[in-house]
Amino acid sequence: MTDQLAVEAERMTLGAMICGGVERALQIVAPGDFYDPRHGMLAAYIAEMHREGEVIDPVLLGKRLADRGELNRVPGGIVYLLDLYKDAPASTQVGYYARIVADEAHRRGVAVLAAQIGDASRIEDRSTRRTRLSQLRDVLDAHTSETRTDTPRRRVNLLPFLNGTYNPPPPSIGGERDDNRQMLYPGRWHTLVAPTAAGKSWFAVWHVVAELRRGNTVAYAHFEEHNPAGMVDRIRSVAPELTIEDLVDRFIWLDCSSTWRADEFAAALPERPSLIVLDGIVAACSQHGWVADKPEAVGAYRELFITPATKTGAAVISLGHPVKARDRQAERHGFGASAWLDEVDGVAFRLEASKSPIRRDQRGFSTLFCVKDRYGQVEAAGQADARRDGWFYLGAFTVDSSTDVDNTVAFLTAPSSVTDPGAVTQGSMPVVLMAAMSAELAKQGHALSQNAVLALVPGKTDAKRAALEFLVNGEFVVQTKRGNTFLHRHHKPFLLDPEDDSDE
Repeated sequence: MTDQLAVEAERMTLGAMICGGVERALQIVAPGDFYDPRHGMLAAYIAEMHREGEVIDPVLLGKRLADRGELNRVPGGIVYLLDLYKDAPASTQVGYYARIVADEAHRRGVAVLAAQIGDASRIEDRSTRRTRLSQLRDVLDAHTSETRTDTPRRRVNLLPFLNGTYNPPPPSIGGERDDNRQMLYPGRWHTLVAPTAAGKSWFAVWHVVAELRRGNTVAYAHFEEHNPAGMVDRIRSVAPELTIEDLVDRFIWLDCSSTWRADEFAAALPERPSLIVLDGIVAACSQHGWVADKPEAVGAYRELFITPATKTGAAVISLGHPVKARDRQAERHGFGASAWLDEVDGVAFRLEASKSPIRRDQRGFSTLFCVKDRYGQVEAAGQADARRDGWFYLGAFTVDSSTDVDNTVAFLTAPSSVTDPGAVTQGSMPVVLMAAMSAELAKQGHALSQNAVLALVPGKTDAKRAALEFLVNGEFVVQTKRGNTFLHRHHKPFLLDPEDDSDE
């Protein structure tokens, strides 16, 4: 590490100490560990004020320095202290920067002792050489001991898992399906694998907007787009009511234009985010020299990005493209390495584009599937796909940005269950009801709510809901959302006889 980076870490440590992280910092670093002696002096004064129970802020710290005649030792005086406060990271990140300062102090100390041992060897000063070697061993042993202090905390208390007090986290983050179910677990890793134009980023926007509307903080790392303009435009098109202040304060865009160093990503995360999006799995792997279809890439990706992200308690979702081979599209992991699925402790999603793909200035939808769910609560809200083992249909994800809507609308429609044994079906499709509903809806001159459409034809409610869903997914009926209401209008007729196209 260069001296400039070491000094910058010292500045961050001091700023975080001023902002409330002093106790944690002093567990890791001592004033004498600072490379810049003026920084060491500031650390000593902050520690003194903390021991005395004094409020620590730049003005009071500057006053104490002035009273002791030492403010002139600080470059820039009170302005420098104010800059430390202004540029400070979150107090919860003080450990990251303090560890850098302590490690750099250790490195300098080892280098000094090694040089002294070399000098003593050259002049054959055996007494000094033995003394310095003993000191070096003590320094190395002390540093090793410090790195082992976290070991006991790795022992997990099993009692909550055995006495019935542990409850798995419910999916409670992100957008709500039209039956009020959410899809993301807090503190868990999720993936969404889908080809281009299936709507991956729109799916992320749907979740991001939901959390911003709740007043929560979201972090977004995009490894394929380094400029936030496109994502900000999408967010504002869906949620024009969010103010500039809302986005500046609570939508955190992380610059992925260069590789991330160890622990750097953890330090860049905001305090208590509810959602963290990592957009571009393959791009992130390529940028860091990992081969995406190798299991080692999953471990490296998880260590650098996922572990620090889930430690914040946020729901984390990674977006990526599947392999391009047509005969491999049914692979649940999507990247050639099963670890991309095995290590997911939340939900693994797949999106498949329809014949009306999600595109700008039009209405399109994709079908959403779950291919893994560690806790089973999202999977239980879907329907097993008879074509593919382990795939569960979660509904139609729709984005309507057509010109006849005031703003872009994104929503997820739940699948319906056909429970009417009297329904005449073709496979699992209630085709008689579909044909009747299509004909009645074609007679209407305006869009109708779901209840109004269901009232057009007789039959069991579940079967009619299924018929309407099949009509929407087959593009026989166009579904739009106005406020909290879904409206339906006729688009093209559904005919029992596929050869009869006289109404087309």
